[in-house]
Amino acid sequence: MEDPEKTLGQGAAISKDESESPTSLVNSIDDSQDAVPTEVPTPTRSIIVDWDENDPENPQNFPRSKKFLITCTFAGLTLTFTFGSSIFSAATLQTSERFDVSPEVMILATSLYLVGFGFGPIIFGPMSELYGRKIPLFFGFVVFAILQIPVAVATNLRTVMIFRFLQGQMLRRLQHYQTDY
Repeated sequence: MEDPEKTLGQGAAISKDESESPTSLVNSIDDSQDAVPTEVPTPTRSIIVDWDENDPENPQNFPRSKKFLITCTFAGLTLTFTFGSSIFSAATLQTSERFDVSPEVMILATSLYLVGFGFGPIIFGPMSELYGRKIPLFFGFVVFAILQIPVAVATNLRTVMIFRFLQGQMLRRLQHYQTDY
């Protein structure tokens, strides 16, 4: 078995509780039946992983300025999530005239954004396990910003629909990582 201290990150501390406790017998009593002894296993030991007291990587030890910056960053991302999903609906009539389709068809662009929003965690959720949180978070935001360009300069309806779906995936991916912080 691997040494736990080699697999933990910097600043993590381990304390072990080696107290052994025997399996206990619990009698379940029901008025209509006889008492039946049931064996209930209890944990034999526990391992607690905690931060060191003055660890600089512990978020509780961050300076106020860093906490404020992180809070403002994620507040701005939350505004972007909400704004990005609904902003296209304001231009439904204009875009339907431009692409010569009914307004109901253009509502599909907002709907596909929300469908992408639903598929984002399924596709990109495991990336935090492989790469941590920062790299996928910033990568996703850069890709989301770049995906605005094809929608803005789209010459056909397919381009709008496909890239609105991809925008929804990227934005949901960002929101998934935001909740981890």
